[in-house]
Amino acid sequence: MARLRKVFLRMLNEDDPMQKRQRKKNRYTNSTQKGGPGKTTTTLNHSIAATLSGKRVLVIDWDHGQGNLTYALGYTPWVLERSGYTAMLGDSDPTSTILPTYYDPRTGIFFDPSDEQKMRRLGLSSLAQAVRGPDLLPMNPNHCEGTEQSLVVKRGDWGLLLDHLITSLEDEYDEFHIDTNPDIQSVYPKIAANASSHIVIPSQPENWAVQGWIMYARFLMTARVMNPTLAIAGVLFTHLRYAAHKEILQAAESDIIPAVNDTIQQVRDSYLKAGKLSQAALLDGLALTCFESTTTESKVYSFQTNRRATVMTAPLKTRAEFVPALEYWTCYIELLKRAGGTGIEEAIAQYNQLLERYEQARD
Repeated sequence: MARLRKVFLRMLNEDDPMQKRQRKKNRYTNSTQKGGPGKTTTTLNHSIAATLSGKRVLVIDWDHGQGNLTYALGYTPWVLERSGYTAMLGDSDPTSTILPTYYDPRTGIFFDPSDEQKMRRLGLSSLAQAVRGPDLLPMNPNHCEGTEQSLVVKRGDWGLLLDHLITSLEDEYDEFHIDTNPDIQSVYPKIAANASSHIVIPSQPENWAVQGWIMYARFLMTARVMNPTLAIAGVLFTHLRYAAHKEILQAAESDIIPAVNDTIQQVRDSYLKAGKLSQAALLDGLALTCFESTTTESKVYSFQTNRRATVMTAPLKTRAEFVPALEYWTCYIELLKRAGGTGIEEAIAQYNQLLERYEQARD
């Protein structure tokens, strides 16, 4: 953990060219072409870190097929009358669609504040005893059934609908975090990319996941047409467990990421040779890099997830329980540095307090 403290101090003093790309309040989308690398977990924990740092945060569940983020934050997705989908289409008012989230400070469990039985089971007699989490733009998968083609056919502006919705809310929030589904052939990841300022690419350190980066890079090159200021915050390795994973991580940094970036450069060069200067300019600065931070996704994550709690909100006693939370604080602070985000000092202060508690905890 001492190494993490040094990383943070260094991160504060380095200049990052990505900061010059910032055009609006940061909108972080966790997106990949593959399922299971931790997009929802990363979205959830980063949004909680931002909230604990004192920011007004809106977390957006854009996984139209599952709604896992909505469930994790205490709500039942498939019974909701309003969702991000209905708000995007103008069928519901955003302010009546957005839901407050709350968790029990003794257990870290999120709950629906209208569920009195759940509150009683948690020992809560009023919301004054709970802790407020990030606001949630929820997803009800039932609202999205059969919409893939109909949305494109009926709405010529479909690609910018979420962007317009978030823009209408920018005065209310300091930061946005978006979860999305892995199928990059679907319209929903495209809509999310068009609404984003930065893409975070959670990835397992496994060959199949890493080999898909070239396909995903092509997806991002296309997204730049609709969103010229879109930036790649970086690849965040998750589920790091085995020695073989570390070997793949090293190979990704030394071989695969340079190959992906060469592909992007080759496309840009082809535009230049063809005299398509505007298309070439759209690819300026688009490149993959790896987060220095990683997460292990130990059994602590699964235990808390199954309880509808998180490693960021649950009570921590042993050092093993502190480690996952410290990892995600590391990732969040590095994200802010990479993206020129606000509130780095506040986030580091929260991290340092947690680190002190870790050092005092029992093994």
